Amino acid sequence: MRESVHMIITEYGVANLKWRSLRERAQALIDIAHPDDRQYLITQAKDRKLIYANQIFCRNRFTCTRPIWKKPKHSKETSPSGSGP
Repeated sequence: MRESVHMIITEYGVANLKWRSLRERAQALIDIAHPDDRQYLITQAKDRKLIYANQIFCRNRFTCTRPIWKKPKHSKETSPSGSGP
């Protein structure tokens, strides 16, 4: 079955599955799923280990869901300018 489907078309896009790994296939299918179902599909794919649990998931090539990283604050002992506290 895996080798028999090369392309899937929905009203939300086209997924070319030929020569892709299972992880890439899962991402491509989520990309063309109904927008209301995508978050559920991402959760299911992570639970089944089809995509990484901490993976940055791009819904399309222009927008990505990225973790928010906070910059570490400087401690009181050292200041960024080097002039002391």
